[in-house]
Amino acid sequence: MTVPALHATKECVIAIPAVGMASKVVEIGNCSGRDIDKFENFHLTRRKADRVAAPLISECFANFECKVIDTRGE
Repeated sequence: MTVPALHATKECVIAIPAVGMASKVVEIGNCSGRDIDKFENFHLTRRKADRVAAPLISECFANFECKVIDTRGE
């Protein structure tokens, strides 16, 4: 499976939600960000990342800023 935004930017944020967000996480995963603004639709708060262009999610207790450094598996 390819992820167009990740493939294009070579950056992403992996956000770790608390257990209390489980049902919201399922809803978020069942729709496409191409069709809706997930931050607006699911009432999430964007926070500026330090190292990548993708936003952090304030409601998550951890956000990992990631950059792709090896694309040999493509």
